[in-house]
Amino acid sequence: MNSIQMDQEKMYGLSIKHLESNSTIFAENKPLNDALNVAKAKHKLISDNSQKQSIIKKGIVTDKRNQIQVAAKSAFKVCNLLVAFAVSQNNQTLKEQADYNFSELTTGRENECIKRFRLILKFAKDNKEALLEYGLTEDKISSFEQKIEDADSSLSLPRQATTASSTATKTIATLYSEMYTLFKDTIDRLVMQYDESHPDFYYEYQKARTIISGSGGRTSKGDNNTPPAQ
Repeated sequence: MNSIQMDQEKMYGLSIKHLESNSTIFAENKPLNDALNVAKAKHKLISDNSQKQSIIKKGIVTDKRNQIQVAAKSAFKVCNLLVAFAVSQNNQTLKEQADYNFSELTTGRENECIKRFRLILKFAKDNKEALLEYGLTEDKISSFEQKIEDADSSLSLPRQATTASSTATKTIATLYSEMYTLFKDTIDRLVMQYDESHPDFYYEYQKARTIISGSGGRTSKGDNNTPPAQ
């Protein structure tokens, strides 16, 4: 949710809470009770979709980072074996090409890391027979390759997340539009009848229906169209 929606969400939450706390006042008012139940359900859906947006984004970032780290750990082990092998063969070129520390393996953009891992994998495959006595078995090479593929696949997840997040964003926008109409055309109008019989209740409802901006503490009238309580 954006900052404006967050302010609206808080306003609707306070309005609903106030009505729930004073439900005995309008216990016999079925239309108002029905409208309140609808508002509560929509407010929950807004909260659920907002959490979904947050979980999707955090989960994708975390998963991508984890996959890169896992592949980098395998790459680092292979690098050590490659360097040891290169030194034994007096192969200065291979030594320089494979001599990475862990920090260097994970430096830069994710796709750059993947390219680095694939290069190390190529060196391992090119020398796999000689590296066998160094402990780099076929299974270890295959495992390393799979971790690279897993890391590479994780790079496409943000695009998938964008689609899921976009759906949640559209749902939230629709729910806010419905909440606006529900309060403006129904709940506000049904609450107005209590301005004289229960002035405190009506006054506090008006306060709850005031949007308080979280950005600078400024307040503005909510989306209600009722006159101030007398």
